[in-house]
Amino acid sequence: MPAIDSFFQWFQTSFSSFKSVFTEYAFGKLILFDEKKLGFLFVEIDSFSTSTNNLNDLITLVDNYRLNGIQTVCIWEDVWQLKQELVKGRINTLIGVSKRIHGRATKVRKITKPELESFLLENHLQNPTQAKFKYGLFHQEKLVAVCSFSAGTPMPKRGVNYKSYELIRFASLSGYTVVGGLSKLLKHFINEVKPSDIMTYADRDWSIGKSYEKLGFKFETITEPQFFWLSKGSWVRYYPNRIPEEIMAEKEADVTEEAYLLSNGFVKVYNTGNIKYRLLVDDGK
Repeated sequence: MPAIDSFFQWFQTSFSSFKSVFTEYAFGKLILFDEKKLGFLFVEIDSFSTSTNNLNDLITLVDNYRLNGIQTVCIWEDVWQLKQELVKGRINTLIGVSKRIHGRATKVRKITKPELESFLLENHLQNPTQAKFKYGLFHQEKLVAVCSFSAGTPMPKRGVNYKSYELIRFASLSGYTVVGGLSKLLKHFINEVKPSDIMTYADRDWSIGKSYEKLGFKFETITEPQFFWLSKGSWVRYYPNRIPEEIMAEKEADVTEEAYLLSNGFVKVYNTGNIKYRLLVDDGK
């Protein structure tokens, strides 16, 4: 069964009680839940790859829905193929049918790098990255959410002791919503580290940043879409400058990277960019 069919079959079976409208586009298919002000756009890789205009058309479509108050999530075929259960969990959370744990019933503890990475691999759609500070929320001794932060970056133009930190990853147990969990972890980090500010990025494929804005983060900018090379056989995405040597081993000197990868079954995919936010904690004045 084609991936797009398996996605919508699951969707219609899981949410049959909701009124929905389907619309087909050149690069995929949209399901709209008007009563929830939510849309889910499944982007089919082969259809998307047929035209260089599809990225601009996709972003324009998503932005137009968002301007009309409808949060539109982009679900790329490769993400569905590789991480179906995580995608289902995120959708359940957005629609409001996930299980709930109250943050006040949890305890904050420092966690190790292996604990963070293991949790993120099982519960976050993006890969783990390096982090200086790592915290977990525990409910009845079970790890139910994690949050990671960078080391501080001095910003002398803003003040002698001014340091900015990045909130790198936040994730809760797939299929669960930890109510107030991010707020609790953020407050713990602020009390312990005393940052001047904290910046972060909201993934525009999945978020319009409301959760950050509720916590006091202020919008700064929207970044450009990120381009990746996708191996269709394995559904693995690679940053252009991080393609493993073994993949490029047979490339001849007079052949461009793009020509070589396209001839070996790779295709270009993207995300829709990120929303950059910053929380001012202490301006140092």
